Amino acid sequence: MPPEVLDVEISIVNTSNCELLRGCLRSLPAACEGLHWHATVVDNASTDGSAEMVESGFPWAKVLRNEGRLGFSANHNRVLRPTIEHRQARYVLILNEDTQLEAGSLFELVRFCDSDERCGAAGPVILGRDGLIEQSLFSFPTLLDQFRASLLPGRPEGPPGPAGWLNGSCVLIRVEALRQIGPLDERFFIFFEDTDLCLRLAAAGWTVRICEQARILHLGHQTVSQRPLGDSMERQMLRSRYLYFLKHGGPARAGAVAGLVRIALAARATKALAGGVVGGDPGERDLASGLWRLARYDPASPLPHERTVEAAA
Repeated sequence: MPPEVLDVEISIVNTSNCELLRGCLRSLPAACEGLHWHATVVDNASTDGSAEMVESGFPWAKVLRNEGRLGFSANHNRVLRPTIEHRQARYVLILNEDTQLEAGSLFELVRFCDSDERCGAAGPVILGRDGLIEQSLFSFPTLLDQFRASLLPGRPEGPPGPAGWLNGSCVLIRVEALRQIGPLDERFFIFFEDTDLCLRLAAAGWTVRICEQARILHLGHQTVSQRPLGDSMERQMLRSRYLYFLKHGGPARAGAVAGLVRIALAARATKALAGGVVGGDPGERDLASGLWRLARYDPASPLPHERTVEAAA
């Protein structure tokens, strides 16, 4: 007799965030009440005993251990690929370890998607540490908005259009849709993999929506801020942006966005340097130095971890 199909398979990737992961896992039973569900934790070569904590404290969760660090897409695909291939669940939930789900939230997400057969993915309302709602649905990136974001970082984004992409910290995806478009693209080590996924869903005729009845707490970017990983995140953002535009716009468009962003970074570096010289602020001079380093990086060049993967292949 074939195994019963789950409502949801939950995929959580953890990189040495033991206590945050504990809080996330504690929130799942109440969030999933009324569903047939299962959770898998992909432990991304943690060094803080995270995998052992899951095995001893949450025996209902499966643990997959990585021997070395993998990217966001490759990690989640360890769960997505078999779920898609064997039709083990109707939905998969991509979930960050630095989240906590409110009671009933995943049940509401599933019910929301069940009410619209063309809903390919849905996200919850996301609350930050301060309790304020964070934007979780964004317009697809353009050359101009990427230039503006690089020149004037921190400015709030405008409201999304009729189609957009979801914050990847918590996304419920219909397995039927993934069978059509494929899993996450592993060329994106981190950043833009969620944008790429939602664009592919939209191109295949699926909608991407926010469920107002589901809410989660997002404690915020704990993994990407860790050293030494955090030191390379800006460069990784540049690389992933380039790969996104290369994939969906071709070499000319990718080269154009890379050039515009480098111009924006150089302009910010010049402004910071002037402020540091005139005002005698060493912090501004340090900022200028970092921005110049980023401006000199050519995002068409693979990053070290990509070259390691290519050599292994």
